[in-house]
Amino acid sequence: KTTLVTGGVEEARRQGALVLNGSCWQSDSAPGYWPWVQVMRGLRRAVAPEEWSAVTGDAGAALRVLLGEVVGQSTDAFELFDSVTTALVSVSHTRPLVVVLDDLHWADPASLRLLEFAAQHTWFERLLVIGTYRDVEVESPDHPLRPLLLPLLARATTVSLTGLSEQEVGAL
Repeated sequence: KTTLVTGGVEEARRQGALVLNGSCWQSDSAPGYWPWVQVMRGLRRAVAPEEWSAVTGDAGAALRVLLGEVVGQSTDAFELFDSVTTALVSVSHTRPLVVVLDDLHWADPASLRLLEFAAQHTWFERLLVIGTYRDVEVESPDHPLRPLLLPLLARATTVSLTGLSEQEVGAL
């Protein structure tokens, strides 16, 4: 999955797309929304300060909470979801945008709900969201995220990858 996504990302960059990524982490100490924190940090680094101010606009407060710039303040989930989605869509108006979320089988439930919101509200924009996951883990009936991931996967275009045959391993 890494090789396939890396090749796609390299091609997207060659064609002028901005590529952002976030990776889920299998740890009880990972903060909520961890892959989205990484995506938004990448977005902030990738755009000029004036553009960051323009794309965040009134949504800046929710994004500052997400990014940990405001301590002790919380934000409404809908406000946060809308702020992240609005920022991504705003940037996609000036150039194509690819967001890669890796290892979704380790995602926290809030990150998956944000992914569902973003996917539902950006389908007509110049924004491609790629999510990777290990199907063996998610297809396990006792996987805690199965109820959240399966509805997302039902609406997504999926590419199932299999292992290499013995001959393919030899050729590789």
